[in-house]
Amino acid sequence: MRKDVQALFPPGVAGHDVRVFDQVRDLHSKETMAVKAAGNKRVKEFAAGRYCARKALSKLGYGEATIPQRKDRSPEWPGEIVGSISHTNSYCGAVVAWSNEFAGLGFDVETQGVLREDVVQLIATEKDIRELCHQNYYNFDDSVMILFSAKEAFYKAQFKSSRTFLDFQEVEFRFIGANQFEITLLRDVAKFATSGARFTGQCLLGDQHVFTGVALKTSDLTRLH
Repeated sequence: MRKDVQALFPPGVAGHDVRVFDQVRDLHSKETMAVKAAGNKRVKEFAAGRYCARKALSKLGYGEATIPQRKDRSPEWPGEIVGSISHTNSYCGAVVAWSNEFAGLGFDVETQGVLREDVVQLIATEKDIRELCHQNYYNFDDSVMILFSAKEAFYKAQFKSSRTFLDFQEVEFRFIGANQFEITLLRDVAKFATSGARFTGQCLLGDQHVFTGVALKTSDLTRLH
């Protein structure tokens, strides 16, 4: 994984990425069930994600693994593993870690662009908007893209523990540095944390993409219960 993206995560998290995935890489038989009715583009994206995940697992010291898709469409990682996969049209990456060290990982990549006003209203709370307007790290359009990606990364990280789908309006975002953000939970989430709990993550604004990462340490999450 490129060094600046790997740096979004603490030691103990292994990653791998690819920039070109114009071929269908090998899929295990259980994995093909998820894309048996999908078009060629989706199959390539899915296969690239599993390829990156297996490469990351190898770096972690884990053997060959099959990673099917659960009914909720999330990856079904081996029991002792937590992980996250993300992709755009020109990038795919995966991160993994041991579940006794990390309760969840969230990795998200988005292609840079300008979100429509109606989309911004869906993903950002009123407080989020005020925060973005008063920060000095990025222009408004870039900061909204980071917010969107950060909330996606957080949702992935918490889902391992909670199996709960959160709405964009159920968490708040703020920058706590040029490359760091904080997510505040606005509701109680069973098996995860209570309203008001705060979580930090890292962000990276590249030439074409926005990257965000959230790593939830098992020891930290235990203290929130």
